[in-house]
Amino acid sequence: MKIKILFNRKKKLNTQKMAVIEVEAYVSRDLRFIKSTGIYLEPKYWDENKSRIKNNHPQSPELNYRLINFKNELERQYISEYYPYGYFKAEKKKRFFYEYFENEVMFIHNENLSVGTKRIYARILKYLKEYRPIDFPIEEVDVSFLQSFNLYLTKQKGLANNGRHSLFTKIRKVMRAATLDDIITPGQDPFLKGFKIREIEPEKTSLTLKELTDLERLDMTLRPELILTRDMFLFQCYTSLRYGDVSTLTQDNFDLLENNKIRLHYIPQKTKNVNNKRISWIITDFWNGKADAIIKKYLDGPGMFFKISNEYYNRQLKELQRFAEIKTVLTSHLARKTCITLLINDYGLDIAKTQMIAGHSKIEMTRRYLKIDERDLSEAAKKIDW
Repeated sequence: MKIKILFNRKKKLNTQKMAVIEVEAYVSRDLRFIKSTGIYLEPKYWDENKSRIKNNHPQSPELNYRLINFKNELERQYISEYYPYGYFKAEKKKRFFYEYFENEVMFIHNENLSVGTKRIYARILKYLKEYRPIDFPIEEVDVSFLQSFNLYLTKQKGLANNGRHSLFTKIRKVMRAATLDDIITPGQDPFLKGFKIREIEPEKTSLTLKELTDLERLDMTLRPELILTRDMFLFQCYTSLRYGDVSTLTQDNFDLLENNKIRLHYIPQKTKNVNNKRISWIITDFWNGKADAIIKKYLDGPGMFFKISNEYYNRQLKELQRFAEIKTVLTSHLARKTCITLLINDYGLDIAKTQMIAGHSKIEMTRRYLKIDERDLSEAAKKIDW
């Protein structure tokens, strides 16, 4: 039996310029069923090649999810109704890698992912299609295929080890989802058969305390258009907020306390759909109140304090770097790393407390920022009573 999704089968729109989406179950030349899904759509939102609703439709994830469920339910219904009478033989449907990756993993299994993570999945799919343009059965994703794709990412795309490790981590999740959906067996998962890209511990670069101080004291008279960018970057250096969090801050994220201190509280965009854990701390107690001074400039403003796009922010950071004559490339993530690094190594803040401020899920992620040199070892040795 074949089941497919049809749009505007009768080539006729209703008074609202929309057509219905239907599902066809084809058993044989003499046995065919068509059922309406009850979903109406404008033609501009339908992807004929992929038989799905385009991503630019405001409700595309929910509606595509309904279509897949409707399709699966129709298949189960007719198998149970006609299979006992010998109308057809039930066969395990062959699933194709790209189709499964795009239609189900990205929009169903991972429907609550952040926008940034969804972009990573989309980039992986783009690389895969460039490497092997025609879709293929998911069972063919084996160790040999992944090794060849890894070589392609290295030679053709110039991706470093950790960049490739990040991408393969997502592919591993796709194969895990396929196992949970009974599309493949655990024995067919190449990641369970030995394929692995080991992550190399990256060197944690950050601004020094002197560089941060110089940036704070920088005279912005000649470049007033960069003031907002500097304020946003410095606020990240004081709080370790990611771009997705700092760019959505509003008055609701701050409490003015009786002792004239300010409490920051927010749910990280990266994990809000996973655990909804709120991060809350009094920012006045750190950095001699420098974070307070910045945020008070914007408390009376409407809406979001730092509402600028990530692309524009990065362009402005390049301008700020040139203006401040800083050798280190300024990025949003550098600001976050600067905060964590300085809190641990220069101010001696406890690892566990720094983890809370950074919002790391595991303390090992925070511990990576700890720097230990010969001087630290010598000082520690003096305290040992032999």
